[in-house]
Amino acid sequence: MMDVRLREMAQHELSIRRGLRVQRSCPYDDFYINNRRLSDLLKIVDPITPFGWLGTDQVPKAEVEDRFARMLLGIEPSDLRPDRIPIFICGECADYGCGATTCRVTLSDNLVEWSHFGCDNNYEEGTHHPDGLLGHHFCFDRESYEKLLNNYTIKSEQYGAANPGFCLS
Repeated sequence: MMDVRLREMAQHELSIRRGLRVQRSCPYDDFYINNRRLSDLLKIVDPITPFGWLGTDQVPKAEVEDRFARMLLGIEPSDLRPDRIPIFICGECADYGCGATTCRVTLSDNLVEWSHFGCDNNYEEGTHHPDGLLGHHFCFDRESYEKLLNNYTIKSEQYGAANPGFCLS
Protein backbone atom coordinates (compact mmCIF):
# COMPACT_ATOMS: atom_id res chain seq x y z
CA MET A 1 0.00 0.00 0.00
CA MET A 2 1.31 3.43 -0.93
CA ASP A 3 2.46 5.67 1.90
CA VAL A 4 0.31 8.79 2.40
CA ARG A 5 3.34 11.07 1.86
CA LEU A 6 4.01 9.41 -1.50
CA ARG A 7 0.38 9.91 -2.54
CA GLU A 8 0.65 13.61 -1.78
CA MET A 9 3.81 13.83 -3.88
CA ALA A 10 2.18 11.92 -6.75
CA GLN A 11 -0.53 14.50 -7.44
CA HIS A 12 -1.76 14.91 -10.98
CA GLU A 13 -3.60 17.74 -12.65
CA LEU A 14 -7.06 16.87 -13.97
CA SER A 15 -8.51 19.04 -16.72
CA ILE A 16 -11.40 18.75 -19.14
CA ARG A 17 -11.14 19.82 -22.76
CA ARG A 18 -13.43 19.65 -25.74
CA GLY A 19 -12.83 16.48 -27.75
CA LEU A 20 -14.22 14.86 -30.88
CA ARG A 21 -15.24 11.21 -30.91
CA VAL A 22 -13.58 9.37 -33.78
CA GLN A 23 -16.35 7.08 -35.04
CA ARG A 24 -19.24 9.54 -35.29
CA SER A 25 -17.58 12.96 -35.04
CA CYS A 26 -19.45 13.60 -31.80
CA PRO A 27 -18.07 16.51 -29.76
CA TYR A 28 -17.79 15.89 -26.00
CA ASP A 29 -15.78 17.00 -22.96
CA ASP A 30 -12.72 14.79 -22.44
CA PHE A 31 -10.57 14.06 -19.38
CA TYR A 32 -6.90 15.07 -19.45
CA ILE A 33 -4.32 14.27 -16.80
CA ASN A 34 -1.15 16.34 -16.86
CA ASN A 35 -2.07 17.45 -20.41
CA ARG A 36 -2.48 13.87 -21.72
CA ARG A 37 -5.81 12.30 -22.64
CA LEU A 38 -6.83 9.86 -19.94
CA SER A 39 -8.05 7.41 -22.58
CA ASP A 40 -4.57 7.39 -24.14
CA LEU A 41 -2.96 6.72 -20.76
CA LEU A 42 -5.41 3.84 -20.16
CA LYS A 43 -5.21 2.61 -23.79
CA ILE A 44 -8.97 2.79 -24.34
CA VAL A 45 -10.17 2.85 -27.96
CA ASP A 46 -12.83 5.43 -28.97
CA PRO A 47 -13.92 6.40 -25.46
CA ILE A 48 -16.41 9.08 -24.55
CA THR A 49 -17.11 10.70 -21.20
CA PRO A 50 -20.68 11.45 -20.13
CA PHE A 51 -19.93 15.19 -20.35
CA GLY A 52 -20.71 17.61 -23.16
CA TRP A 53 -22.99 15.53 -25.39
CA LEU A 54 -25.48 13.35 -23.53
CA GLY A 55 -29.07 14.46 -23.01
CA THR A 56 -32.59 14.09 -24.37
CA ASP A 57 -35.78 16.10 -24.56
CA GLN A 58 -36.94 14.27 -21.42
CA VAL A 59 -33.67 14.65 -19.47
CA PRO A 60 -31.63 17.71 -20.45
CA LYS A 61 -27.86 17.49 -20.83
CA ALA A 62 -27.22 19.63 -17.73
CA GLU A 63 -29.15 17.20 -15.54
CA VAL A 64 -27.31 14.16 -16.94
CA GLU A 65 -23.95 15.88 -16.45
CA ASP A 66 -24.94 16.87 -12.93
CA ARG A 67 -25.65 13.23 -12.05
CA PHE A 68 -22.25 12.03 -13.30
CA ALA A 69 -20.40 14.94 -11.67
CA ARG A 70 -22.09 14.19 -8.35
CA MET A 71 -20.98 10.56 -8.57
CA LEU A 72 -17.38 11.67 -9.21
CA LEU A 73 -17.62 14.13 -6.31
CA GLY A 74 -18.89 11.46 -3.93
CA ILE A 75 -22.22 13.25 -3.44
CA GLU A 76 -24.38 10.65 -5.22
CA PRO A 77 -23.96 6.87 -5.19
CA SER A 78 -22.78 5.10 -8.32
CA ASP A 79 -25.32 3.85 -10.86
CA LEU A 80 -23.35 0.59 -11.08
CA ARG A 81 -21.84 -0.57 -7.78
CA PRO A 82 -20.87 1.32 -4.63
CA ASP A 83 -17.15 1.52 -5.47
CA ARG A 84 -17.34 1.75 -9.29
CA ILE A 85 -17.77 5.23 -10.81
CA PRO A 86 -18.21 5.42 -14.61
CA ILE A 87 -15.73 7.71 -16.37
CA PHE A 88 -16.19 6.51 -19.98
CA ILE A 89 -19.45 5.14 -21.41
CA CYS A 90 -20.85 3.83 -24.68
CA GLY A 91 -20.78 6.67 -27.21
CA GLU A 92 -23.66 5.22 -29.19
CA CYS A 93 -26.33 4.84 -26.52
CA ALA A 94 -24.71 5.56 -23.11
CA ASP A 95 -26.11 2.24 -21.84
CA TYR A 96 -24.03 0.54 -19.18
CA GLY A 97 -24.98 -2.77 -20.80
CA CYS A 98 -22.53 -1.96 -23.59
CA GLY A 99 -19.82 -1.53 -20.97
CA ALA A 100 -18.31 1.37 -19.09
CA THR A 101 -14.78 2.16 -17.99
CA THR A 102 -14.94 2.71 -14.27
CA CYS A 103 -12.68 3.48 -11.36
CA ARG A 104 -12.70 3.70 -7.60
CA VAL A 105 -12.86 7.30 -6.40
CA THR A 106 -11.38 7.84 -2.95
CA LEU A 107 -11.77 11.23 -1.30
CA SER A 108 -9.64 12.42 1.63
CA ASP A 109 -9.32 15.85 3.22
CA ASN A 110 -6.95 17.22 0.58
CA LEU A 111 -6.81 14.60 -2.17
CA VAL A 112 -8.97 12.66 -4.58
CA GLU A 113 -7.62 9.39 -5.97
CA TRP A 114 -8.80 7.53 -9.06
CA SER A 115 -7.63 3.92 -8.91
CA HIS A 116 -8.61 0.29 -9.65
CA PHE A 117 -9.66 1.06 -13.23
CA GLY A 118 -11.76 -1.58 -14.93
CA CYS A 119 -14.69 -2.40 -17.19
CA ASP A 120 -18.19 -2.84 -15.79
CA ASN A 121 -21.71 -3.31 -17.05
CA ASN A 122 -25.13 -3.45 -15.43
CA TYR A 123 -25.89 -7.14 -15.96
CA GLU A 124 -22.85 -8.98 -14.54
CA GLU A 125 -21.29 -8.95 -11.10
CA GLY A 126 -17.66 -7.99 -10.76
CA THR A 127 -15.25 -5.82 -12.65
CA HIS A 128 -13.06 -6.93 -15.56
CA HIS A 129 -9.51 -5.53 -15.41
CA PRO A 130 -7.84 -5.58 -18.87
CA ASP A 131 -4.04 -5.29 -18.86
CA GLY A 132 -4.04 -1.66 -20.05
CA LEU A 133 -6.06 -0.58 -17.03
CA LEU A 134 -4.00 -2.32 -14.37
CA GLY A 135 -1.72 -0.37 -12.08
CA HIS A 136 -2.92 3.14 -12.89
CA HIS A 137 -3.80 5.55 -10.12
CA PHE A 138 -4.05 9.31 -10.19
CA CYS A 139 -4.14 11.71 -7.23
CA PHE A 140 -5.66 15.18 -7.55
CA ASP A 141 -5.80 18.19 -5.30
CA ARG A 142 -9.31 18.02 -3.88
CA GLU A 143 -10.05 21.74 -4.09
CA SER A 144 -9.07 21.93 -7.78
CA TYR A 145 -10.94 18.67 -8.52
CA GLU A 146 -14.14 19.92 -6.92
CA LYS A 147 -13.89 23.28 -8.67
CA LEU A 148 -13.52 21.56 -12.06
CA LEU A 149 -16.40 19.12 -11.60
CA ASN A 150 -18.68 21.68 -9.98
CA ASN A 151 -18.82 23.28 -13.44
CA TYR A 152 -21.12 20.36 -14.30
CA THR A 153 -23.34 20.49 -11.22
CA ILE A 154 -26.51 22.51 -11.03
CA LYS A 155 -28.37 23.93 -8.07
CA SER A 156 -31.22 21.85 -6.69
CA GLU A 157 -33.81 24.48 -7.68
CA GLN A 158 -32.73 24.06 -11.31
CA TYR A 159 -33.64 20.35 -11.46
CA GLY A 160 -36.53 19.61 -13.73
CA ALA A 161 -36.69 23.15 -15.10
CA ALA A 162 -37.09 21.70 -18.62
CA ASN A 163 -38.97 18.63 -17.43
CA PRO A 164 -41.10 19.04 -14.28
CA GLY A 165 -41.50 15.25 -13.96
CA PHE A 166 -37.74 14.56 -13.78
CA CYS A 167 -36.34 13.15 -10.56
CA LEU A 168 -32.74 12.11 -9.89
CA SER A 169 -33.56 9.02 -7.85
